Amino acid sequence: MRMRISFSKIKGFLYLLIISLLVGLFDIAVKHVILSNFIYGKPVNVIGDFLRITLVLNPNTAFGISLGENFPYALVSTILAVVVLGLMFVEKDGWIRLMYAFILGGAIGNITDRILNGAVVDFIDVGIGNLRWPTFNIADTFVSLGIIGILAKSLFGKDESVRSDGGVRERACNSSEGNS
Repeated sequence: MRMRISFSKIKGFLYLLIISLLVGLFDIAVKHVILSNFIYGKPVNVIGDFLRITLVLNPNTAFGISLGENFPYALVSTILAVVVLGLMFVEKDGWIRLMYAFILGGAIGNITDRILNGAVVDFIDVGIGNLRWPTFNIADTFVSLGIIGILAKSLFGKDESVRSDGGVRERACNSSEGNS
């Protein structure tokens, strides 16, 4: 059995790839500026103490969680990015596909860091006083937005499998079957 792929699906996929590449390139460019202009570990206030730029290098996973010194972070990240790329291609829902593009774009930025720097460049430092969220970057923001977008759609999105125009529920409510 041959699988047919429409031109519009390929075109849409290419647009999503461009979005992913733009997210990744934007992240890489901002990190280059941060690396060139900020001192490692020295916070610079942007919005008082709440939002600061603090350059740090994170050799571990999200939130600095270590999976061991010899864990192949770049390889595993690349494999996961390829999986997301495949999911983005086969997914039918446009919103979910866009969220996969965000995740892939963030992965591109962070994988590039791991290859070039041996660690991910983090710099967005949010919190109050000593109560601070782990430092993160633009790529992390897009990965998080993608995950949140997928979760929101799955939790709150309209179920397209049950149509209101002639669906089973509507037919049952509008018919006199079973009503005495």
